Order: sequence, then structure tokens, then C-alpha cells
Amino acid sequence: MESYLATCDDAGYVVIIDLRNDAVQMDKSCHESICSTIQFLPNQILKLVSGGMDCKLNYYDVEINVEALDIINIHEISPSVSNHSTMVNPPFIHHLDVTCNFNRIACATNDASIYVFEVDYEEDVLMHTQCLSGHALCANQSHFTRWPLTNHLATAGNDGKLMIWDLLDNADEDETIQYPPPVTIEHGCKVNWVSSSEILSNSIMISDLSSTLTLYSNVIAQS
Repeated sequence: MESYLATCDDAGYVVIIDLRNDAVQMDKSCHESICSTIQFLPNQILKLVSGGMDCKLNYYDVEINVEALDIINIHEISPSVSNHSTMVNPPFIHHLDVTCNFNRIACATNDASIYVFEVDYEEDVLMHTQCLSGHALCANQSHFTRWPLTNHLATAGNDGKLMIWDLLDNADEDETIQYPPPVTIEHGCKVNWVSSSEILSNSIMISDLSSTLTLYSNVIAQS
């Protein structure tokens, strides 16, 4: 997808530009509120997902149609619905990430949860597989690590916690996936961004409210 650029804005629009000729492939209002995050799916031509403050995760194949192929309303699957806490703390989607080599999507949401999905490319639908709970306040970052040969997801939020989840890839399709407890690092203040590198395996870099970048090394060993 190096030839395409996807953007989203506060009006809920998703725009895709072909950088080879500056042609607009898509320019459409896709969310009822702010569209806060967007990502292309790896190794898929013009397939992407977007998330917004309308609590919706949209899945598109722009090569076929600019209309969303599937829409997941996070509000409807939130475990907080049963106790009505979503009325004061709705699951706005602040950030999402997709795996480089698999078909997983992770959404960090305002209700402090991380929602994990898988893409069924044959049916072109999103399948909700797990809701990860661990943050005490709004989760604003979800990042699949770029470490070689791992299935780790790093999440962070307003509670100042950095959490590393090991997402197993060998669970049967008919069973509920039970992930091991996450590694938790108390960073101490709100985290704004999370990143990792293939070169610095087992390390996470974060930015926060200060002007300092923090590098955590051997994060899995910190359990």
C-alpha cells in the first residue's frame, strides 16, 4: 500500500489518495462523528478499517465499493452495556492497529477496554474474538509489536499503564480465546503513543505528556 495514503478527519470523512497521480480514490463521510483512526490491512489491495467517536469500526474494500462491507458497533458488544456504564463512558475508538502478518485488529477505546477482531477475507466480515480488560482509565493506544515471530500487543492509556499482551494464535475457532495475563508496566503518567521496532526486539518506546521519550527494554521479562 506504499502508493496510497488514507486520512480521516473530525467530520467523519475517510479519504484515500493515489500518490502516483494524486487521484482521489475515495472521499466519503463514513462515520457519524469524528473519525479518529484508520489503517490499511497488510497485503490486501485497498482494504482498510477505520474507527471513530461514533463507537463504530468500519471495514472497506475500496477496490469493490466505497461503502463499508461490515460495520461493528462497539457499544453493542461492550461488557459495560449490562451495567449501563457506557452511558457515561462510551466506547469511543481512540486508536486501532492491525498485525503485519496476520488478520487481527485491536481497538483501544474510551471504556478502558481493548477489542480484538479478526478479518474473514472469504466472507469479508469482521469477527469479534476478545475484549481485553486491564486499564483503569481510557485506553488510547493499541500497537501490535514489530518484534519478529511474536503475537504481542502493547496497549496504553490515561491510567499511565503500559500493558503487553501475548495473543495466542493456536486457539480453535469454536472456543473462547483465553489470553495469558498481561505484563504491566507502571509508567506513571498518560501515554500518548506506543511504538516498537524489528531491530530492538522485546523493547517498547513511548511518548507521554512530557518532552521525553522513554524506551523500555526486556519488557516481557518485567512480569
